[in-house]
Amino acid sequence: MMNTLIKPSAVLGAILGAALGIILLIPFLNVLGFLAFMLIGVGIVWYLKHYSFIGIITVKDGAIMGAVSGFCATIAASLIYLPFNIIYWFFISPALKTNTWHGPNMVFSYIFISIILVLTAIAPMLALFNALSGMAAAFMYKKIENQQIEGQTEFIIDDTI
Repeated sequence: MMNTLIKPSAVLGAILGAALGIILLIPFLNVLGFLAFMLIGVGIVWYLKHYSFIGIITVKDGAIMGAVSGFCATIAASLIYLPFNIIYWFFISPALKTNTWHGPNMVFSYIFISIILVLTAIAPMLALFNALSGMAAAFMYKKIENQQIEGQTEFIIDDTI
């Protein structure tokens, strides 16, 4: 059961993370993109449950799916975002003269620090946020499924004696 949860969560999280990595490059949409990172767990639990890729899931399964998808999405987004950011710092920014150019040492130290920060702080933090959101989505699905089962119970009482 665990393999059927982790592999789709990782793949879908990486796809959504790559899309959000592109959105992070757009100046005013990057704030919304970062907020969307916290809802990846809900989206993946909903997608897998809605299209019947998974059956009954527990709250623990939702938390695992959310954590895996959040971590993979953060790594995929950084793999898309950071190279384009390097290209911006090397070619576009000096041509526009929008900032003071400090040479390649500043850019490479910035990127190196960014990669370490993403891997050690941001990815685990977003994995925890997505574990919480995936757990909440699994809890809501569990409550909805229990109400449907209880609502379908029908008693037939025959009064003829």
